[in-house]
Amino acid sequence: MVIIMTDEQTKVHYIINTISKARFRLLILSLLTSFGPVILIDLLDGKEALGQHTVMDNEPLRINVQVTNSGDISEIGSIHIVADETGISKNSNDVSFASGQTIIQLFEFSLNEIPTGTGFSVEVVYGDDHSKRIHGINSQTSEPEIIDIVIP
Repeated sequence: MVIIMTDEQTKVHYIINTISKARFRLLILSLLTSFGPVILIDLLDGKEALGQHTVMDNEPLRINVQVTNSGDISEIGSIHIVADETGISKNSNDVSFASGQTIIQLFEFSLNEIPTGTGFSVEVVYGDDHSKRIHGINSQTSEPEIIDIVIP
């Protein structure tokens, strides 16, 4: 996979070569949920598709959890996010973590649930009670907080 990135003022251009359809779809989803104004070039028909994200007051916190299963065995599990100060949590259960694949789950919290500057924990539970946990902080930008976890 080859990705070439150029940044000119508010535009980011992505040229993508030699990438499978499944990985291309995951990349597109990740780009659309992760960046502000983005131009994606469709190599099949040469057209441009514009995805834009605007900044709004009191915008919810978006947490983009990307779990990559680097193992040889597919796993079933769950993703849990818990706010440090408020204890509010959101879960995604019965998630399939296919071997050699990356799944993406997007969670949203209001500023009342995870205020700016407040920490949160993301835990992925898989297999026979194996888990991995990562801590993050609500930096409250217009971009989602991105949490990458590799299992097993």
